Amino acid sequence: EATAGMTKSTDILAAFTKLNGGLVSVYMYGVKERANKQLMDLLSRGNRGGWTYHAGDRKQAAAELNGFLETFHDPVLTDMRVMFASANGVEVHPKMVRNLYKGRPVEIWGSCPAEIKDLAFAVRGLNGADAFESVFRLPFAPAARTLDLTAKAEWAKLKSYDLQLGALR
Repeated sequence: EATAGMTKSTDILAAFTKLNGGLVSVYMYGVKERANKQLMDLLSRGNRGGWTYHAGDRKQAAAELNGFLETFHDPVLTDMRVMFASANGVEVHPKMVRNLYKGRPVEIWGSCPAEIKDLAFAVRGLNGADAFESVFRLPFAPAARTLDLTAKAEWAKLKSYDLQLGALR
């Protein structure tokens, strides 16, 4: 929680996200229950990172920090971009995809018209100093068309975040 200088969450988010543009991944670790989780989530998602917080005794926070650091220890693909053909009516979120780390998934939530049977998409990024690009095909089974409320809520949250972050850039 900012207590001096720039203290409004929206100002912090706008200034940093505009300045950084996703070039440097942001990872945040809060050390109290009252930590501004929405700010940490928006700031880290808008900058290819992640966050967590320690809700217990502050004196024990350091012990959990090492586990959090391990989640982004081994990068596989950074500066990742996932591209779908715009003509097929697909809408995916987040727009700025997190980096891919060994043992950690990357999640992309999307929607597409009902008549789409499968999607092709390209993934680009950097593996160390080497450029990576590959094309994938994602077939849809009829059961994949119906999502539970949790999936719909996550897609809506990420769409909202992208709208907020887009307005700041």
